[in-house]
Amino acid sequence: MQLHLKILGYIYAITGGIGLAMVLVMINPDEKSKLEEIAGLDTDPLLGYAAVILLILFIASTLSLIEGIGLLTRKPWARLLGLALGILSIIDIPIGTIIGVYTIVVLWKKETKQLLNK
Repeated sequence: MQLHLKILGYIYAITGGIGLAMVLVMINPDEKSKLEEIAGLDTDPLLGYAAVILLILFIASTLSLIEGIGLLTRKPWARLLGLALGILSIIDIPIGTIIGVYTIVVLWKKETKQLLNK
């Protein structure tokens, strides 16, 4: 079970780090002018939607990174956060579903609860 916790910790830490890197790249103000130049689009109406999507991605990535660190350091709160993130990630077909089910199966076991509560 320790191996499964370590695998989950790395999965969440890596996906959280990648998501935060994507947010930082997308915040770049030069991207707006490049999009207007390439596609010939007026991006002003799209900025509100993009801001909401970036905020959601930022929150999800931060929670994922925190979850990964929590699992790797065996914090007791990481189990509940992991179960919540696992349930939410089931919606993201197909990879999120696989990760979500794996997360729920690993974190639901009594052995995992005992490992994280030491």
